Amino acid sequence: MFQLILYTFVENALQQIMLKFLYIISLLLVIFNSISFLYEPSEIYKILGHMLFMPMTGLVYGFLRDWQFGKIDQRIFLVCLIGCIGDGIIFFVLNEKGEFLQLVSAFFVHFIFINIFRNEGAYVFNIDKINILKVLAPALIVFFFFGFVLLPVLPNVLYFMVILYAIEVAILVVIGYFRPVSENEYWLVAVGVTLLLLKDILYSYFFFVFKSNQHLLYIPFYIFNASAYFLIIYGIAINQNTNREVQEKISIKLIINIIHSLFKKKIKSNISDSIFLK
Repeated sequence: MFQLILYTFVENALQQIMLKFLYIISLLLVIFNSISFLYEPSEIYKILGHMLFMPMTGLVYGFLRDWQFGKIDQRIFLVCLIGCIGDGIIFFVLNEKGEFLQLVSAFFVHFIFINIFRNEGAYVFNIDKINILKVLAPALIVFFFFGFVLLPVLPNVLYFMVILYAIEVAILVVIGYFRPVSENEYWLVAVGVTLLLLKDILYSYFFFVFKSNQHLLYIPFYIFNASAYFLIIYGIAINQNTNREVQEKISIKLIINIIHSLFKKKIKSNISDSIFLK
């Protein structure tokens, strides 16, 4: 018994140390990748830096979840793989086709997030003033910006993909605002999807409408994007752990009730037998 307690304590301590280490590495990667837009390090370092962020986020998720491999866990690991490939594509295909392929990878990542939010129970409910605002605000922002500002200046290769992407971003943000989870898990993801929306709008404006090529502008966009994905994945992990704790409590309570019920039946049976013998 003592060995089991000691083993659990050491395992939890090592897990916390590893998580803190991964948090620091993730932060350093964001800083390095941001600075790389200014100082132009070796191309291989820049590619590795950007491609490592999503796998690092996947490691954080894995340790947070004690390396569970349920359906949602598998989807998050798939998100990190697609995100890693998408971050690398833009460096290998430096033209409009590269932008298109990166947009496709982001489309699949967002689709998986929407699917996870629905599995968590997200749906548009109780249409009061606040909830109407949750629906209309992102939908109108996406409709106005992507429909009236961005589409007229887009290259043909991106035109239809951007329409699909814009619709999906609006759905992602709205569904993210309607997750029926506890407050901490809710705000982590709500802030994450909001950052994604802001990043997409600002990035599209500066590089397609304003047509700026200043590398300095990449820094806030990259920080927004990295922070958004990290917050969304972190929020999903915390919510999955909360659900597991609730399920474990229910399971333990059910076992106790079954044992208690069997014990009561046994006592009643013994009493009945003793009365019958008398």
